[in-house]
Amino acid sequence: MSESTRNSIQIDDLREHPFEIISAGGDDLILIVPAKVAPEYALNICKNFHEKMKEKYNDMSMSMSAGVVIAPSHYPVYYLFDLASQLLKSAKKRSHKDNKGAIDFMVMTSQNTLSSNIEDYRKEFLEQTQESTSSSKNEEKLYLTKRPYTLSEFGNLLESVRKLKQKGKEYPISQLYGIVQALNQHSRQHSILRFLYQLQRHKPKDKEILKEIMCLWNIDTCYVPWMKEDNGNLPFDKYSTVFLDILEIYGFVKKQESSDENN
Repeated sequence: MSESTRNSIQIDDLREHPFEIISAGGDDLILIVPAKVAPEYALNICKNFHEKMKEKYNDMSMSMSAGVVIAPSHYPVYYLFDLASQLLKSAKKRSHKDNKGAIDFMVMTSQNTLSSNIEDYRKEFLEQTQESTSSSKNEEKLYLTKRPYTLSEFGNLLESVRKLKQKGKEYPISQLYGIVQALNQHSRQHSILRFLYQLQRHKPKDKEILKEIMCLWNIDTCYVPWMKEDNGNLPFDKYSTVFLDILEIYGFVKKQESSDENN
């Protein structure tokens, strides 16, 4: 294992969360780690690689991308490897587009829910086309995910979950399910109204948490919980959302320790 990889995984974490190296050679690294630390490990390794390249070679262009599959331990490794390879390919496309490291991920709940092709699955279940409300566009495309993420965006995704899981003021998971359900079952305009209605009825602490997440992602209140994407001159408007991704990865992000717990 390279020094940068060692440094990106804390020694205390290694004692608590053992991992297995399946392959480490050239520019490829395949790890099996406990699901509850997989997102954080992937982000830390990719970020640490970039920082080491910058520090040692003064090269800002070198980056690392990752595909992360979270699945029950009885799933065949060859099957998960194929999915991880597809996710890595997706992440690399984003990396080449933005010249930054990127991460794509998927949480498996049932082996039967996914065909062998992730791109086809997402087109069928995570993309919607609706009539546009804009006079200059024919239609609008809604993406129920923002995957793949750049490293900074993936860091924001994990931070969003931590905000929802803050000790003493946890955001009700049932409300998060409600937001995602509205995204799936209603038009964009209806889901916006549903979100704003829910926001107004929230307790002050819950309202503040959602506003912090909106600020973290710079979400315009005109579109929340959607974000309007730059779509150039294409004849449709494009919107995406992070809330389904937040819900999917929610159980695999550790709570942030409070300052009292650290003292």
